[in-house]
Amino acid sequence: MYLFPGSQLAAGLRRVDLIPQRLRGLLIDGFDPVYHEGNGYAQLCQHYDHAEVDIYHYYVSSSAPVQLFAKAEMARWVLGYWGKGEMSSTFYQTDMIQVRSHSVLFFQTKPGKEIRFDLPAGQYSITCCCCTTGYEAILEAFYPIILSPAIRTPLLLERIPFSFQYVWERLLTSNKSPQLLPGFFAAQLRVLLGLTCELYLDRKGANGFAALHPDVDPGIVHKAYQVKKIIESRFGDRLSLVILARASGWNLQGLKSGFLKVFGLSPHQFIIQYRMRVAYDMIQQSEELNIQAIALTCGYKQPHHFIKQFKAFYGKTPGEVRRML
Repeated sequence: MYLFPGSQLAAGLRRVDLIPQRLRGLLIDGFDPVYHEGNGYAQLCQHYDHAEVDIYHYYVSSSAPVQLFAKAEMARWVLGYWGKGEMSSTFYQTDMIQVRSHSVLFFQTKPGKEIRFDLPAGQYSITCCCCTTGYEAILEAFYPIILSPAIRTPLLLERIPFSFQYVWERLLTSNKSPQLLPGFFAAQLRVLLGLTCELYLDRKGANGFAALHPDVDPGIVHKAYQVKKIIESRFGDRLSLVILARASGWNLQGLKSGFLKVFGLSPHQFIIQYRMRVAYDMIQQSEELNIQAIALTCGYKQPHHFIKQFKAFYGKTPGEVRRML
């Protein structure tokens, strides 16, 4: 999903194997870089190929306004982060929208449909998570809000909070070993999708999440979703009730009773359930990951503890599930 094919720049662009020194600080470990330049224009595209999601990061610099477009080759759901620069953009040759720095987009590409970017002169940073069509089942199961027919895509969330920006930046600055990267990216995609849904509901109005729990005090609902967000973004860390209470500003008793009232699970049960679901997806999607790497990614320092908990949850060990799949 490169930005330039077919655009007004295509004829004048050339691929350069040696990336300029000034851009080498932008290189991301584990990503494959491709660099193109032309008259007053430069583009560095870095790509990570994943079983669930292809991740692209673009750095674009232009001394004059440019028009970039490409035709989609397949149907994919795209979650994108416009990290730097401002543009007007046309999706599917119909909807024109304005996108500013620190905004998130969610949309679907369709074969043969054109996506166009109209960029003023300047520098741009863009990150795209392109989910495979097989990932749609996960979107429907865990993130039905953004697939609702009532929502017109592209879904645009402008000026996202700093905490959300940080999660996007963390996606590109992982110091994890190559063996752990597939699990890390799969987990981070879930965090990003969850935060997108939460921010959409918060900005939608009508009490946001409170509308999903009409029988619970809105203040409790808000706190419970805060804790849920902390768990989903840090599920690989050590998470005790004390840590969750401090991070959310909720007292211990309120945390235990309020979280149970909203989600029907204690925080501890929710942590285990979330870790087990992520682990199952990693086993299913990433054959190259060994059980120890999955255990570490999901917060278990001792693989035998992870295997025991996994079997209690699914009735089979991780190895049995992998052989079955």
